[in-house]
Amino acid sequence: MAQSSEVWNALGMQISKAMKSRMGVTVPGLGQFGYTSNEVPIFIPIASLGLKPCLYEEGILKPFIGNISTHSDLNMTKLATDLKVKQDQARNMLETAIEQFKDKTKQDFRHDFPMVGTVWVKNRLVAISWASFGSTVVVTDQAAAWLQNNLGIELAPKSTVARPRSSSSSCRSVKISMPMSVRNLQTVRPQSVQSGSSKSHVLHSQSTGNFCNNKVLDLISGNIPKLTLTCQSRDQTNRGILSYSDFCGVISSIDSSITEPEIKKLVLWTNSGTGKMVRYKVFIDSINRECKPKVSSNASIASDMTENYSRIALRPIAKLIWEKKLVITEMSQSSGMRPRLDIQPSELLGILKKSGVFVNIHQLKALLKEANGCSVLELLKISKTLSNCHEETPVVEAFRPYTGLVSDNVLDKVRNYLASYNLSQIFKAASSRPLLHVDEFVNYLTEHSGGRIKALEAQQAFFRVIKDSEIINEEDFCKGFAKYETQKHILDRGLAFLRSWLRHEKLSTEQGFDYLRQAAKSQNTISYDSWVQIMSNFDFNLYEASILFDNIDTKQDKFIDLSEWINKVYEEEGPLQSFKDTVIKYKIDKDDLLIKLNAQSKQRLTIEEMSDALRRMDPTLTVTNAVNMARSAAGSKGYIDVQDFLAQLSQQPEEFQGNWKEQILRKIQNKIKGNVDNLRKILEDADEKNTGKLELVKFQECIYKAGLGLDSIEIERLGRVLDRKSNLKVDINEFLDNLEGPNLPPQDPLKSTATRLQIFLKQNDLTTNQLLKKLGTRVSVDKFADFLRKKVQKKFSQELLDDVAEKFDVNKDGFVDMNDIISILNSKCYLDLATGNTYPTRPLTPNKAKDLIKDIRHALVQQKVNYYDAFQTFDTENLGVLSAKQFSEGLAKFIDLSEPIKHGLFAVIDKLGTGLITLESFLSVLKDNDIEPKPHKDSWNWENDTIEKIRKWIRNENLNVENAFRAFDVDFDGVISKEDLKVGLMTVLKLQTKECPSSKMDRLYKLMDTFKRNSIQLSDFKILFEENADIDWKKSAKQQLGLYLSRNYPNIKLAFEGVSELTGKIKLNQFVKWVENNQVLKGFNLTQQLLEKLFADLDPHRKAYITEDDWEHAFGQINYGDHCIKEIKDAVRSNFLDIRSAFDYFLSFHKSQPCSSMALQDFQQGISALVPQRFGANDIQTFWNTLWKVPFVDFQCFSKEFSDVKFLSTFTQSSKKSSNHSTPMSFTSYNSVSTTDPLKRLQSLIKASPNNIEEVFKNMDTDQSGKLSAVEFRKALRKLSLGLSARDIDQVMSRIDTNNDGQIDWQEFQKNFKVSETEKYTNGVAQGRIQKMRQNMHAYMLSPKDAFLQFDPNRVGVLDFPYFTKLVNRLCELSGEPVPAFTVLKDLYDIIDIRKDGVVDMREWLNTFKGDTKSWEDSKEFDDITRIISRNRKLIQITFDAMSRNGRIEINKAKEILGSVTRNLKISDEVWNKILGVAIKDGALDYKFMLEIYKDRSLMKQWHPRPIS
Repeated sequence: MAQSSEVWNALGMQISKAMKSRMGVTVPGLGQFGYTSNEVPIFIPIASLGLKPCLYEEGILKPFIGNISTHSDLNMTKLATDLKVKQDQARNMLETAIEQFKDKTKQDFRHDFPMVGTVWVKNRLVAISWASFGSTVVVTDQAAAWLQNNLGIELAPKSTVARPRSSSSSCRSVKISMPMSVRNLQTVRPQSVQSGSSKSHVLHSQSTGNFCNNKVLDLISGNIPKLTLTCQSRDQTNRGILSYSDFCGVISSIDSSITEPEIKKLVLWTNSGTGKMVRYKVFIDSINRECKPKVSSNASIASDMTENYSRIALRPIAKLIWEKKLVITEMSQSSGMRPRLDIQPSELLGILKKSGVFVNIHQLKALLKEANGCSVLELLKISKTLSNCHEETPVVEAFRPYTGLVSDNVLDKVRNYLASYNLSQIFKAASSRPLLHVDEFVNYLTEHSGGRIKALEAQQAFFRVIKDSEIINEEDFCKGFAKYETQKHILDRGLAFLRSWLRHEKLSTEQGFDYLRQAAKSQNTISYDSWVQIMSNFDFNLYEASILFDNIDTKQDKFIDLSEWINKVYEEEGPLQSFKDTVIKYKIDKDDLLIKLNAQSKQRLTIEEMSDALRRMDPTLTVTNAVNMARSAAGSKGYIDVQDFLAQLSQQPEEFQGNWKEQILRKIQNKIKGNVDNLRKILEDADEKNTGKLELVKFQECIYKAGLGLDSIEIERLGRVLDRKSNLKVDINEFLDNLEGPNLPPQDPLKSTATRLQIFLKQNDLTTNQLLKKLGTRVSVDKFADFLRKKVQKKFSQELLDDVAEKFDVNKDGFVDMNDIISILNSKCYLDLATGNTYPTRPLTPNKAKDLIKDIRHALVQQKVNYYDAFQTFDTENLGVLSAKQFSEGLAKFIDLSEPIKHGLFAVIDKLGTGLITLESFLSVLKDNDIEPKPHKDSWNWENDTIEKIRKWIRNENLNVENAFRAFDVDFDGVISKEDLKVGLMTVLKLQTKECPSSKMDRLYKLMDTFKRNSIQLSDFKILFEENADIDWKKSAKQQLGLYLSRNYPNIKLAFEGVSELTGKIKLNQFVKWVENNQVLKGFNLTQQLLEKLFADLDPHRKAYITEDDWEHAFGQINYGDHCIKEIKDAVRSNFLDIRSAFDYFLSFHKSQPCSSMALQDFQQGISALVPQRFGANDIQTFWNTLWKVPFVDFQCFSKEFSDVKFLSTFTQSSKKSSNHSTPMSFTSYNSVSTTDPLKRLQSLIKASPNNIEEVFKNMDTDQSGKLSAVEFRKALRKLSLGLSARDIDQVMSRIDTNNDGQIDWQEFQKNFKVSETEKYTNGVAQGRIQKMRQNMHAYMLSPKDAFLQFDPNRVGVLDFPYFTKLVNRLCELSGEPVPAFTVLKDLYDIIDIRKDGVVDMREWLNTFKGDTKSWEDSKEFDDITRIISRNRKLIQITFDAMSRNGRIEINKAKEILGSVTRNLKISDEVWNKILGVAIKDGALDYKFMLEIYKDRSLMKQWHPRPIS
């Protein structure tokens, strides 16, 4: 879900931006976001969502009909950038999020769409309650009318309101863009840069102003003493406060001509009012100040007094206020003020500041002086008047301009926020054009910062950077919003740049000045204008160039000469810089410098040696200067490193300092843009010996050849920095590993964590064992993930660390132990989070591998070692196989290769991908040069594919698992044998005989036999095809291995000792020998290759041997007894609906007391029926004692053992009575279907009809119109007695009637009720057993009808499952056949129960067992013979006893005896066979058994006499 929220956030950003620009956007798989013709935002979903677009108005979804136009499609590149993933991955994430959204739309819900609004789905209608796009200002109707009448502003109608409206007032809204700010300050050079300065014509002051009528002021100012005394007399508390009415009375007593409105104005202007009181002392003091004579100076430009602001000076302020008119109106309303009412000037000033208009109180009062009051609307009115005035504005003299960085609190806040981002990326994200508008910047930054940067702050910062325009280009944007620097920082940076420039260009100080002077086209000096132009080429803006110029121009003559230049450049290094200039000037190379310094064989020089050498090189140096230069070169070390000093004198880059290496690596990253393969190929091609190390010169040549944007000096220095061991070689693999950053794919998290963990252990001086002891020795995966988060990978998310910690658990036992950590750390070079493999899996290219094998052969020949001896040298422990570590260490004894090369060669030799190399694979590559990857000769692909084909067949045929099992149970005995499986595959999947060889059939049978019982039962099918269990031959083989160990060894330790032959480790040859000698994996038919794979799977750490811990982990949890109990539970859950049904089943075998509990015998009978021919009586008794250990088990005890079982069947023994309605149709059997779906039940009934589908349709179509009307369909369904309500029938018809014409035509009927080939086959599987039951019922129970009546003792006309089971058991008892398995009984009962109502009635029974022709058992002849034999039974028995041997008599003699009894009847040979056939055994007649049958037949005839026809 975390990924889904990120997608909606990124998607919301794009949609919000598109909606704000009125462009709209189309999102694939979701729909269009745009505007209607009335500029109302609307969302139009795609047709596949099945939603109707609506407009959202105050909680009501109003349908929308029409089209919209969107001018842009979703930018997948930007979406991927926002999600920080690749574009394909972003597309997949978007599709997943939309699919989740689509699933939610199936019911009513709301979805919060970030930055877009709230999505509402109700009754398949969809609308969005939109967020605010742009600046939306809400004003009252009264204010809107005033703005239109007095100021000419017409607001948008109410239908376009985009913000929530207050319930207390009716509002209108208007959408405006961010206003253009009027710059009221003249752009000048700061005082710190220029010598003279001039102030702007718009000034700010601290004094109060005069806003009142002069006549009223004169009247009051002339009576100040009287006013003071009168107020004091009325102020009894002496607090300086009077009520408003008292104060008006005092003013009126002075002069009655002063009206109350004028007094109110005075109180407002003097800011002396407070609620309903007046601070008269403040009032009098303000009047005194206003009436004092003004003193002005002719030398000043202007005073701070209000009256000195002319109308021309007020125009910029008025224009700014007018542009902000709607924002000011909104701010006043949000503050609870009414635009028409007068307020205090200070309150009005506060509203202006909140609206982004920054003026002082004098400027505001000067504006109000032109107005008729002190209200918001009066202020807007006068601002409109002044802003439309066309008087000319005086031009102020412009000084030397600058474009430097301006600093204030707001701009610093924005710069600080942007400091952690790439400004170019911010610019491109905010605008798709070359120029960025202020509106785009404000909108993007407020969204990007999540509200931390307010819109007003973003606007102010923008206009601080670009003073005279609303647009800015990328270059100016990056400069203007760069981190603010002080003048000192700018100066230091500028001088450092100039010195670096001299070194880079290999110019002396004087040569550098001449170069700049020539660029300025001047004779001896550089002027300010020329300097600014020169520095602009170096990417310095005007402000920065001005600071540098003023600092270098020490003479302050507005020019820079050579002496000023040299003094400033020499300021840092002094004489040493002069010496550098000499070296550069005369082009002295390194070798000459070494000779002159007399330091060819020295690494260090003392200060004395250095000073002498310098004087030899430059005789003009004094001793003092030479010593100073030597000390400067030595620094704090006290000696001079010769190589370092040579690099400085020869203007080479100094040794690595600070983060230079990281900067260069980042520079390379930016150049290669994430494609490191080309650089790797160049370096590896140069590494001809595959050692992973290149000579310094060759490495530098490769870097130059790769074109990485480095100059020769940087390349040379990079090589020296990477030569860490000072052996003139560079480790190219270490160099490439360090190339990770924003433009390259990040290092694999598992590999990165392993590296950082190794560093953590080294820094803390810990071993792996010590670390685990601190964590608790046996550390769970969750605990280890927590440790990684706190100590190793603090920047990783918890979810990612959980995945990493799980991969650390190599043997998947839920804990991270020492072997796990060691395995990970040893294989950190080739780790991969996706697979978690601890062995190399990426092979070398074929050509590279061939060349490498030649080198290895050559090395072996030189050392006179053959291939077999080489393998033995690698295999130091005589294990017979090699691990990756052994291979790497062994190869190092013969040839020097880099680790990545050795790992790639290991993957080439390891053709099976097991992480282990055998002698055979070793020789095939090194000796036979067989390196091409080939498909394995032996695999389990056929077996896995066959199981998938069965799954696909079940899905396509819409079968349940019971029916699928029945299709494969060819002999219908409840168990699938190997022969059944083969016939089923050839019949169902249409496989040929040659496609099913016995070896593959054995393997397939083993995979499907989930409990390894040498039989496939219904529970196996449930696990495979209903729960869709994963198929893994190795897991299946380990299961059989574990069962063998459990049955043949006392414990797992003794088993390990036996297999390992007491060596403490199991080798490959020992494992193979044990498996083959004991035929442990009989039926799996594993070849040597597959045994090697299985062995590797038992060795998770790939040590090349199996330890006792590995053995315990693989087989310690497998116990034969527990396995069998699980098998029993699985059989129970596969055959019953719930625990009660299962208990009732076992209880049905119980014959004695207590009746509510089952005994061991009941359990044995039930298990034998559920899992036939599987367990003996002793086994079941052991299971009983393990589970309960009591003689009787009640339901509560039984349910405790099965409480964790998930039942998979719909079968229950509880039955319900069926109605005795009859149906005109006769039916045969059909397979199991759901009893809850009316259509399924109807399909079952019609498909089971013996009549073909055309006849069924014709019988229903009573008017022979070719179509079934609703009336005809209802009548037909009522006759079928399915117990359907009228509503059920209507729903069934609507599902069949696909064209919605109110009738069911032949095509619709045939589509729903035609019997498929699969259904015919599954029906035919059971017919053999049904036919056998029919024969036995005729033979032993007269007829199927008589058998039904015999087991329906209550004459209710139905047969429930328990009585059906008794009937079948009785038939098996009489016929001597085994009782069918429980699954067979369920299937038979389900087939007979055509209506699927849970019970079998007489008509269903007869329909199933009715023969094609009338049987002899239904004839009068049969009745007569039965009656005669029954009446003479004792006489016949006495005669048979006299002539029999051991209860048997010859058939011919039996015919003679019976013929004498039935002499009046003519009996043919065929009839004799029917009379005696049921009792013939081994060629003789078992007469006692025959006489018992005819006794039962006679009794049944008495109970159910045949009606006279």
